[in-house]
Amino acid sequence: MQEHITRAIENYQASLQHIPDVQVEKHIKELQATLEGRKKFLENVRLSKKLLVDAEALAKDARAEQNFDASQQKFAKAIETYQQSLSLYRPSDAETIARIIHNLDIESRQTPSRNTAPMGLHSNNNGPSRPLHCLKRQPPSAPMPFTKGSGSCSEVNSRT
Repeated sequence: MQEHITRAIENYQASLQHIPDVQVEKHIKELQATLEGRKKFLENVRLSKKLLVDAEALAKDARAEQNFDASQQKFAKAIETYQQSLSLYRPSDAETIARIIHNLDIESRQTPSRNTAPMGLHSNNNGPSRPLHCLKRQPPSAPMPFTKGSGSCSEVNSRT
């Protein structure tokens, strides 16, 4: 479409050399404004899509961040980037993006405990945590002895 407008402008300008016309000059200016508007719109769409990709990556990084304060900063940056994207261009799924922003805001306000369990540890409601690979199958009523500071599986299993 832009090529057609550009070609039309060139043809109108060429015709002005042979037959000067104020109306044609006015029409050329309107076409140039239309062309610039389209270019700006397409640039905004492109930038908006890039910002969406960046915001998704920031949100993913924020969820993976172990440091609560650092994750807060990443969540804030992700939300800001999503909002910048929507300010440039409102896609058909803008409501979905608005929900994502809302959910990120809620997720960012969760307590730091969401990222504090070390890898390989299992927490249950019946007692303290212990390494998963050290667990023996226990009857449901058996207590789960595990003392803080024990390091080897043999120590854990010898106490059960």
